Amino acid sequence: KRDIDVNEGVRAKLEKRVIEIQQDPRFQLMFLRRYLSVYHYDEQSYPKLLNTYPKIVKLDRERREAFLKEVGEIVKKHGQVSLPVQTTMLICRRSDFYMSAIAKCDS
Repeated sequence: KRDIDVNEGVRAKLEKRVIEIQQDPRFQLMFLRRYLSVYHYDEQSYPKLLNTYPKIVKLDRERREAFLKEVGEIVKKHGQVSLPVQTTMLICRRSDFYMSAIAKCDS
């Protein structure tokens, strides 16, 4: 099985969020699962994906279209673009400690 190379910056951000939830007394982590996927794009679908990114959308129309056309030609020449994606699912419940603290405030 080949390792999936997820961008380390993205992975670090996801891990930071997991730690924030684990350390927050308001929540109790009930379930944590990481899903690794790879999405494959061809010369038509990859430029369409890029055309949803804010930095690309902000380019003037002529420059954006030329850029996306060139990207499509490069992808066609090399076959496809594969993007690894890590999705982290956290399921939490409010902790009893937090609920007790709220009850005391209402008294």
